[in-house]
Amino acid sequence: MLFVFPTQVRYFFTMAPMRFALDVILIDERGEVVEVIEKAQPGVPNLAVSNPYKYVLELNAGTVHAHGIRVGDGMRATGIGRP
Repeated sequence: MLFVFPTQVRYFFTMAPMRFALDVILIDERGEVVEVIEKAQPGVPNLAVSNPYKYVLELNAGTVHAHGIRVGDGMRATGIGRP
């Protein structure tokens, strides 16, 4: 799932309602990965974040490791339009 915010923010994310672990990638307005949370566990009320971000990409747990995604990597989304 991709979350898009109108400006850079620094909200906490919650895993409380989830039933499975996820990898969470925080991306700034330039498309740079600013934080990676691997295997965020279900039931965690708030995931602390250190950096402001504009986009949050949630992926299946293990995807970050499998693809070698790291802070500083560039991310680009194509084919995403407004409804």
